[in-house]
Amino acid sequence: MTRTPKALKRALKYQKRLSILKLFIIGGVCLTVFLIILMPYYFDHKNSALQENKKNEVQEKITEKQILEPHFEGVDEKNQPYHIKAQYATQTSEEQIDLNYPEGELLLTNGEKIGIKANSGVLTSQNKHLDLKGNVKLDYAQCTVVAHEAHADLETKKVEGGKVRSLCPEGVINAGAFSVDQDRGIVTYKERPHLVLHGNVKDRSL
Repeated sequence: MTRTPKALKRALKYQKRLSILKLFIIGGVCLTVFLIILMPYYFDHKNSALQENKKNEVQEKITEKQILEPHFEGVDEKNQPYHIKAQYATQTSEEQIDLNYPEGELLLTNGEKIGIKANSGVLTSQNKHLDLKGNVKLDYAQCTVVAHEAHADLETKKVEGGKVRSLCPEGVINAGAFSVDQDRGIVTYKERPHLVLHGNVKDRSL
């Protein structure tokens, strides 16, 4: 079958369009494959950068407002040492430092040590007064004293608090208040203290 010049021209034009279309299809496929390969790396890099920026922002906030793992130490009026540490501390004023999960140790004149631990604390007056709150535990003279709150004067090493439950070698002591005096070196239970000997104690846990 013979083609006229006009028909041949149309055929060539059609083939040219078809070739261009094929090039677009091939280019689109290549671009799609390229994006599929590179996109995960792009997003991983972007997420890593975002996480790093977020970490730096958090670190800057902590650096500006908080002290990580602070450690306070000193001596009392009788030159007996003490030390307090915490997960972190926040300086809320010139006279006050808020502590997160504070714990420490106070040495008394009789050589005994008071171990202290709580959920939170406030250190005031040039690190000489410590208020403890939330699951307060004092380890002293083979007893573990548990209270909701307690106050420690680091200058005199006197510790006192409200309602208390104490586990001692003799048994469990419940009282409305307690205090630890450095000079006498004993724990005093006040406001209707009640001792339950171990033979009569069903639950010794604190």
